[in-house]
Amino acid sequence: MSDHLQTSIDTAWALYTNELSDFVASMPCGQSLRIVAESGIDRGDGDSPWILLHSGSDDIIDSSAVLDSYLYADDEAGAGDDHLLVALGWTAPAARTEQGKLISRSMQTQRRGSRLLATQIVRAFREGWRVTHPAFLTSVSDGDIGREFRTATDRQLPDTTAVFPADMDHLRALILDSLGTSSLFIDRSVEENGDIRIDNFALPVHICFGHDASAVRLHAPLVTGVKISAALSHTLSRWTTKWKNISFVVAGDQLFAGIVVDTRTYIPRHLTSMTYRLGMFVDELDAAFAAEFGGTVFDPTHRHEEPRPKVNWSDDSGTL
Repeated sequence: MSDHLQTSIDTAWALYTNELSDFVASMPCGQSLRIVAESGIDRGDGDSPWILLHSGSDDIIDSSAVLDSYLYADDEAGAGDDHLLVALGWTAPAARTEQGKLISRSMQTQRRGSRLLATQIVRAFREGWRVTHPAFLTSVSDGDIGREFRTATDRQLPDTTAVFPADMDHLRALILDSLGTSSLFIDRSVEENGDIRIDNFALPVHICFGHDASAVRLHAPLVTGVKISAALSHTLSRWTTKWKNISFVVAGDQLFAGIVVDTRTYIPRHLTSMTYRLGMFVDELDAAFAAEFGGTVFDPTHRHEEPRPKVNWSDDSGTL
């Protein structure tokens, strides 16, 4: 990831923490605040990570955080970190399903500790749920007080507006506009074939267009020199299970990662969230990962030697 992008992300989280701390410190008795990570992943009702805060009497802030073990089935790897939630302070068992399955854990905080609570919430989303930017968090406030909490990066949240693309050119223009939001600092360019290239991460990420505006595919090269073996399919399956919504494909001797984003109803946040998800994944690649596939990490600076034209001499006149 480029230093400029990383700095902008860190700054956005710091601003978000400050604003959340101020909001929590001034929550009147009876107000609730629900913060949800909008990942753009539709896996069923109520599956997005959330933290709920409620301002009670005696300057006590009650908070509860949903558990990864509740959001994801027992046979799935999950995406969150329940152990981190406990370490951050959400230790007391809270809500349960009718069958007794634990939904969330809770903790109590004094209002004067709002700064620490805001920091814990940010760590839960950023480290536990791998939310890459506070622009992907939404919030809903309850209570007749006439005030709501917004992210520090965009108070109007236009990235949640749904648009129906008229055609591929319209969709491409919408995506370029979304990626060009000043708070994201995404370095993008349009390639000769019309695809969009993003160069903020360790490896290039491409947004590839199909035959219509119904979907786009985020695409990134990962490994060169993949060895075809009996264990390859097992390795691919394991990584697909670990990284939800990222598919892995071997073409020739190269390994690629991809995410398909439905754009029949285009919501900017879905696209930018998945772009960050794939970008953060390629940022974590190392030689050990490539070695699992028998190759090396893709080198974006490598250029194949241009093939030399083959010359054939005629047998009769001696001319080419």
